[in-house]
Amino acid sequence: MLEMYASEGCREPIHEFECHTDVVKEFVWRRGGQDGNDFQLITWSKDRTLRFWGVDSDIIQQVGSTPVKPRNFDPDRTISF
Repeated sequence: MLEMYASEGCREPIHEFECHTDVVKEFVWRRGGQDGNDFQLITWSKDRTLRFWGVDSDIIQQVGSTPVKPRNFDPDRTISF
């Protein structure tokens, strides 16, 4: 299980990602969608699985980040999910 915490003052996880059966080795954030405010967490585990997790903007805000449309965002040049 992978747990997501707020950057400050949080003792309990904001969200839990359950599915991997071994240690998560790597992760990366991906942004996409028509407005550039859709987020996805990609994880790779020792169980040899790659997972793609959709992350709602309210969860992003709970961890202390505000989704902002990137400058020069062109939805035709991004991968939507």
